[in-house]
Amino acid sequence: MLHLLTAVASERPLISFDGTLVINIALWLLLFFVLRPLLWEPMVKLLSAREGGMQGSRTNAKGTVEEAAAKRSEYENALKTARTSASGERDKLRAEALRAESEILAEARTKVAAAVDAQRESIKKQREELSKELKGTVPQIAKEIAQKALGREVAS
Repeated sequence: MLHLLTAVASERPLISFDGTLVINIALWLLLFFVLRPLLWEPMVKLLSAREGGMQGSRTNAKGTVEEAAAKRSEYENALKTARTSASGERDKLRAEALRAESEILAEARTKVAAAVDAQRESIKKQREELSKELKGTVPQIAKEIAQKALGREVAS
């Protein structure tokens, strides 16, 4: 270990305070004051403008997202209102159709009942007429049947 310490102590120091140090400091100051307005400030302005533009874009995007959410909510409310209105209109039309159907059926039943009654009356009259006609011809038919059965003339 002693050997290591003697080797480190015998080497040149890291910083030597001679004329080169002054030249290095002068060069660094010159580069700083020359490059600062030429490179550093334009780059800082560019980065600031970029950050401002990005922030503006973020703000704009956030506003657009909020606007889109508001419009979507408005659309959904309008759609809900339209569906409710359409459902009410559909129910109203269905009720009107059922009422019209019942009126038409009642009218048709009335007409059918009247037609059936008229036909029954007609049939009843025809039956009565046929019955009267048959009652008038029964003695004649009975006489003819008796003559054919007996094979001779029958007096009434």
